[in-house]
Amino acid sequence: MNEKIIRDVLNNRASTMDADAVAAWFATPEGQQELGRLLDERFDELENRSQPLAREIPSEAIYRSIDREIQRSKWRHWALRAAAVVIPLLIVVAGGVYLDRQFGGVLFAPTTFVEQVADRGERIRIAFQDGTTVFLNAGSTIEYPERFGWRERSVTLSGEAYFEVASESRRPFIVHFRDGEVKVLGTSFDVKAYPEDPEVVVALDHGSVEFATEDLSRRLVPSDRLIYDRASRQVRIEQNVQTTEFSRWREDELIFRGASFREVAAVLSRRYDVDFLIEDERVNEFRYTFTASHASLETILQDMEYIAPVRFIRDGGQITVCSSEKK
Repeated sequence: MNEKIIRDVLNNRASTMDADAVAAWFATPEGQQELGRLLDERFDELENRSQPLAREIPSEAIYRSIDREIQRSKWRHWALRAAAVVIPLLIVVAGGVYLDRQFGGVLFAPTTFVEQVADRGERIRIAFQDGTTVFLNAGSTIEYPERFGWRERSVTLSGEAYFEVASESRRPFIVHFRDGEVKVLGTSFDVKAYPEDPEVVVALDHGSVEFATEDLSRRLVPSDRLIYDRASRQVRIEQNVQTTEFSRWREDELIFRGASFREVAAVLSRRYDVDFLIEDERVNEFRYTFTASHASLETILQDMEYIAPVRFIRDGGQITVCSSEKK
């Protein structure tokens, strides 16, 4: 979209045809990014003023004047003119209403949500309209609006995902899950929040994130790994960690460091769409440290049998686990 046309529309110097075209374009992914940039620009202009805004412009009087003009006029460009005044004034309530009118109702229309599911045995990549990329791990679900709001970008996660968030200083990106949320502006991080797991784990590669529940809030810096215990509602943060290891699943690489058998089995169940039936509880005492890169399930199971005294018997999608130790 031509920037001059956008400016002309916002300043009431464009035709009705151009106004309609701009309104439709602002509903596209590219238009959403430009809208966020324009809002940032308005905020910056406001912050750089030397005097308080209320002393410079009679906001309420302008609001009443705008309202009267819109009621009288049948032309779309009057609504555009109204919104163009309201945006820089940051009249919060009125601004939202008239900004919506400006773009034909496309920005604040009833929100439609999309749900993406990565079934067991698969992983998917999602590109959002703001430039953010999400890698969804096996056995995970993410829900998000078709178009993000102009104040925040929110998604809901059940499972594990790696986020590469496009930076927008005025529109935070929020990942909601059952126990809380992670709030960011622009960063790369992994969130593991499978509902059946006893812990929520957040590993931060770049940028800064805030982890929050009803009871607490913690800010992470790069190379931090946060572990939230769902039962005790306690949190601990490991520092100076090789956090990139926790998202190598995106490259089909699995890394385990002192992981219990149950932890390994849970990962393999989701990754290869199989179920483990444990016949001997002694196997839960074993811990594993190994890396599997682009490996088949059969290869991984063989390696696990070399590491610890276990035996796997596979029957289709079910794997029976026995201890090879003598009782």
